[in-house]
This record gives sequence, C-alpha cells and structure tokens, in this order.
Amino acid sequence: MVFHVQSTPITTHIGKYERHLADSALPDIPFHAGPLFNGHDDYEDISFADRKRLFFAFFTLARNLSFRYVTFAHRKSMFDGDRTRFEAQLI
Repeated sequence: MVFHVQSTPITTHIGKYERHLADSALPDIPFHAGPLFNGHDDYEDISFADRKRLFFAFFTLARNLSFRYVTFAHRKSMFDGDRTRFEAQLI
C-alpha cells in the first residue's frame, strides 16, 4: 500500500510518467516487481529490454514522489482461501 499526503497533488508526476510511457512505446500497466523482473503475467510478452525500461520509468516516478509505504506479510494458509476473512484482517 502506498499513501501520499492528499493535499499534495501527484497528478503532475503521474502525467509525466504516463507521457513517458506513451512516448517510449511502453505499456501503461500496473507495476508488479516480481512478474516484471521474471517476465511473468502481464509482462510475459514484453522483451527484457522493455521490462528494464519500465522498471527505470517507475523508479524515476517513485523517486520524485513524496510518499511513505507500509509492508505487511501474511500466511495464506491461515485464511483457508477465505478472501473476506483475509480482507477483514487488513482493515
């Protein structure tokens, strides 16, 4: 999860990022580091060179934003596939 101060707009940064992707003929897809690095899921048809370019574009966006993050871990086995129970633990 990424949080940002709502009174500080990030739309300018997002716009620059999206323009860069379009100008570079890169897809505007959600950033997921694992699949990006390994070429899986939404990234499986994207060349290594373009995946690298996507990473650096996102890195540049993140570097220019003022945000904080929270990391959490969970054991999938504790929720027995019950999505509602899992989501309730996040709140």
